[in-house]
Amino acid sequence: MLRPRRHALDLEGANRHGQQLYFADTERRLQLLNPKSSRIRPEPAPQPPPPLVPAGHRQLVLFPPSGRDLRRGQERGFPDVDAPEVAAALKAAVGDYAHHHGLEYSTAWGLDRGLRVLLSIHDTPGARFLASDVLLLRDLFLPVRPLLRLLTQLDMLDDDRTPNIVPWFRERTAGLPEPMVGELTTWFELKLSGSNTAPRVKARPHRWIQRMVTKALPALQAWADQDKDSLRSITRADVVAVLPNSGTPRVDMLQGLRHILRPLKNQRVIFTDPTARIFCGMPSTTIPLPVETDDLRRILHDQEAPRAALAALAIFHALTSGQLRRLKTTDLRDGRLFLPNRTVLLAEPARTRLAAYLDYRNRRWPAPPTPTCSSPRPRAAVWSRSATSGSTTCSAYPPVGSGRTASSTRPRPPAATPAASATCSACPSAQPCATPAPSTRLASSNTTSATPDHAPEGRQECKSLWAMERYSSRAVV
Repeated sequence: MLRPRRHALDLEGANRHGQQLYFADTERRLQLLNPKSSRIRPEPAPQPPPPLVPAGHRQLVLFPPSGRDLRRGQERGFPDVDAPEVAAALKAAVGDYAHHHGLEYSTAWGLDRGLRVLLSIHDTPGARFLASDVLLLRDLFLPVRPLLRLLTQLDMLDDDRTPNIVPWFRERTAGLPEPMVGELTTWFELKLSGSNTAPRVKARPHRWIQRMVTKALPALQAWADQDKDSLRSITRADVVAVLPNSGTPRVDMLQGLRHILRPLKNQRVIFTDPTARIFCGMPSTTIPLPVETDDLRRILHDQEAPRAALAALAIFHALTSGQLRRLKTTDLRDGRLFLPNRTVLLAEPARTRLAAYLDYRNRRWPAPPTPTCSSPRPRAAVWSRSATSGSTTCSAYPPVGSGRTASSTRPRPPAATPAASATCSACPSAQPCATPAPSTRLASSNTTSATPDHAPEGRQECKSLWAMERYSSRAVV
């Protein structure tokens, strides 16, 4: 009988499988002859957490709290989380979201901290979080907007917030008769949320609802002064009597009344549409006010390249402020500007100024941490503190004059061909790229470049011209 090394003699274990004789120390010799079999097998990789599926129920509370003070909870400690599976899945989702969007360490930590606080005060583990509870995290100075976007992306948000247009509508219709207010409220809820049952109605934006109510409100107040309590009593003569004679005011008021009364008639709230077959006329034409050419010339020749580029796009091609904010580097190619609804052939002054801006962008931000042609995904910033000097460094922004460390090394793009060795507008100047140089692409409309269908994956996610957004409010045209 063989006693294991550093163990006591186990008679019960020796006789467990019967009295089987064997040669001593044979297992040791087999391991020496075949060292591969003696290696410790690596542990299997941890399985990813299951996908989040919101619970279909919500636990009712016997004594619901009137309000939560998260600051006191931070001082005295929050309760433990009762759903470890949900917590693990949310933590993995935070890591993926921070890596995909290139969030800093402080923001990613704030998202994880906010989710742990929400789980501790959540009454139903696995159910959707209320947006009103998420807004309470402002008292703890945690990122609320990224957290709302993350929960919306995960389908774990129950938005119970009251839109700003609801109190606005109640304030505007406060002086009208009660039956008329009820009919207008039916129209308001119909346009705000839409309807999937026949007759189907498409939900409208809040600004559209505000515009229609503002246009029709003078007529509604005039009818209320005439002791007309309901829209059912409005006739064609009443509509014609309150309409202005001609011009834009007549068109606007009749348009607002039609957008209110016609859906109510389709929903059988009122009997007839009194605005039917009423000619509204044509709006008054106005002449655009002249702009001082000296001011335009001064903006076009500005020394700041972003401001001059924005001014050129607004002056020569009439781009709006929203279009300027949403521009990307991949939208500028082959001497054209590709917008969602049209393609603009850039004028020569606009090409020159955009090329100057792209060159300035390469010099100012040689290696931005956001998505570029050579980096399909953003690099999450990793902060570290030196134990000797006590200084704090970031992997996404190495110190000036220092070499690239292992944490800041990025995979290089494939080698460029000899005909395409110029630097790209979205790539570091020290790394070659397979796309033509920005000045070459903008200066000549016959230059061939990679189209979005044949561009690399990282090119589809190139960062927007966020540097130009800083100057969008300064380029006054």
